[in-house]
Amino acid sequence: MPKEDREFESFMERVDKIGSIISRLTSKEESVREEAAKEADLCLEGKKVKGDIDEGACKIKQNRTVINKKAFEDENGDQYSPSKEVFMAMVSKDADERYQRKKERERKAKKWTQDAEKSKQGEDYETALYQYTKAIDEQVNWPKLFAERAKVLLKLKLKKRAIEDCDKALKLNEDLLFLKGENATDADKTEANLLSTEIESIKEEVLALTYTET
Repeated sequence: MPKEDREFESFMERVDKIGSIISRLTSKEESVREEAAKEADLCLEGKKVKGDIDEGACKIKQNRTVINKKAFEDENGDQYSPSKEVFMAMVSKDADERYQRKKERERKAKKWTQDAEKSKQGEDYETALYQYTKAIDEQVNWPKLFAERAKVLLKLKLKKRAIEDCDKALKLNEDLLFLKGENATDADKTEANLLSTEIESIKEEVLALTYTET
């Protein structure tokens, strides 16, 4: 088999693996969708995910990305088999669009977070709660956002919801470190440990308030 064909076949195998992530993103089960979203985000960053996806399989390059199935339908909705050149062009375009959407979500989440921090500093906790929630809507897999919202919920004495956010943050923090696997640096591990300590401290404060009021 010519080298070009072998490389293309290898690429298609990786696309099939990524396809499993796509199918799980549309699952009816929230837990399945969340797990797939985490893997998709790591794929977009070119990082290794758990399972049988090889290292580098999801790196965004000119010819590697998640495939948009609609790109393979003609104007009548019929399936067709594009040439390698057309296929690569479709893949590259899909990569760019997906990357831009990801960056836009990150931008919005950071903006909402900045606004929430200002509201929290001004002791406007109800507004801060709304703003952190909007940030989470954009980046549901950032454990730090749940930790910060838990602090606001504590100020509002919404203890049950604060505990729920702490538990969510702890699980996300643990899962994200696990998904990095061998790619996790010492800095990643240190950051994760520090965040876990911070979250546990928030949770202890919530529990202490609960005991005081009973």
